[in-house]
Amino acid sequence: MVEEILLGDNPFIGVSHLSHSKAREDSKLGVETFAEVIIEAYRSGATGFTFSTHPTDLEILRVVRERAPKVLESLSYYPLVPYGMAYVRRSNLTGLPGIGLDILKSSPWRLGRLSWILKTGLKLDPSLVLALMLEHDLKPFLDVIPRGRVRAVLVHEVLTEVLIAHDAPHVFREFTGFFKEALGVPVGIETRNICKLLRFAERHGVEVPYVMTPLNKLGYQMAPSRTEAEKCIGEMSANSRVIAINILASGALSLREALEYLGKFRLYAVAVGTSKPWRAREVFPEVSEYLRSL
Repeated sequence: MVEEILLGDNPFIGVSHLSHSKAREDSKLGVETFAEVIIEAYRSGATGFTFSTHPTDLEILRVVRERAPKVLESLSYYPLVPYGMAYVRRSNLTGLPGIGLDILKSSPWRLGRLSWILKTGLKLDPSLVLALMLEHDLKPFLDVIPRGRVRAVLVHEVLTEVLIAHDAPHVFREFTGFFKEALGVPVGIETRNICKLLRFAERHGVEVPYVMTPLNKLGYQMAPSRTEAEKCIGEMSANSRVIAINILASGALSLREALEYLGKFRLYAVAVGTSKPWRAREVFPEVSEYLRSL
């Protein structure tokens, strides 16, 4: 049985599975409307919220805290870090070491990380920079949402695919270990190539407690193919909690079609996004009723 039914944030930050023009239109609706979406989603059956560390999401959560503090305190949270585009822009100017130094200089909590920095040999190695990026991204959100309701932190594919491609398990272990120690929550992975992640984990004995990946019957964003990805998801679900995303295949599937397909898999959570409160009231009862009956 699916344990978590999550609201996704793509429509909040200008990412639409329907079209770019719709995404731009949705982004103009404003944080107050999006806050109502979170509130209505929770009241209609959603148990959690998965989100990128985008400034808009932070504003939305602050509004939810003001309007419905009990909702904020009741949801489970699965943040996705880092917010990739911000670091792509900064790395073009300063490089990866420059990002790490900038974060250390600007962060009031930098002294609390001194002992860990000393362990790395007083140098900004990749694992340290990655850990700093992730914690720096999350800190403002942890000032708003209850830390105890953060179930897992998921590392964005912008990092995980690079680590897997370069076969760097030591970097993965070091920065996820630091992050887990600092926050006391499991660290998971977002990927669009579940088979490469599976082989990487098997080859190096890397534990992946949570994995977020696309899953839909059209094979949209499932690599290397739908058939292979389905098999790897089945294998991965034996030891990892799988969170399915992109279930509507860019709007090509109806909600019922998507749910019937998902029923074949052993999943921990399913994420669905919407930008309208009335739509949340329609979608989440159906998702909750169907998936919890399996």
